[in-house]
Amino acid sequence: MFLNTFKNLFTSNKALKGIRRRLELLGLEERITPSNSPIIVFSNLDSGTGSLRAAIDLANATAGDDIINFNFASGTSPYTITLAGALPDILDATATASGTGGTGTTVGTLTINGPGSSSLIISGLDGGNNNRNFNIFNIASGGDLTISGVTVSGANTSANGGAFNNSGTLTVTNSTLSGNTANNGGGIWNN
Repeated sequence: MFLNTFKNLFTSNKALKGIRRRLELLGLEERITPSNSPIIVFSNLDSGTGSLRAAIDLANATAGDDIINFNFASGTSPYTITLAGALPDILDATATASGTGGTGTTVGTLTINGPGSSSLIISGLDGGNNNRNFNIFNIASGGDLTISGVTVSGANTSANGGAFNNSGTLTVTNSTLSGNTANNGGGIWNN
């Protein structure tokens, strides 16, 4: 009803002096969010809606370069994400995206912007502060991960690369890697 009243105001048949064209109110088509809009992590749970794990899964399924930012819904800093297992692999940037974006579109690069190394801990420790046997981040051949503003700790693996097992391109800035163990490269293993 309001829309019709508003529309009638601008499409009145009364000719006003100096106005040669009738103003018209048109509805816009539905808007689609581009794939490179930031993905927001708002939960410090290991999985589920708003988790880091879900954000990486979404980035892997979405065509184009992706950015993950953090905005926790509750709690206080420092936030800790305690992992039950390795996070999803950072896929080859040229791999075909499995989800939105259409056929033949690629996954692209991934950027993770943490709130600061003293504000966010991504941990491989269980609730009893025991290390478990997995890498935290695995970057596939051709994968491209840029990460900043996080602490990655508590990784433990009998393989290579505790915190980061890198077979692609990895850029780590303004972050802390501590308490990570592996057969080779407790913090970072570049393959």
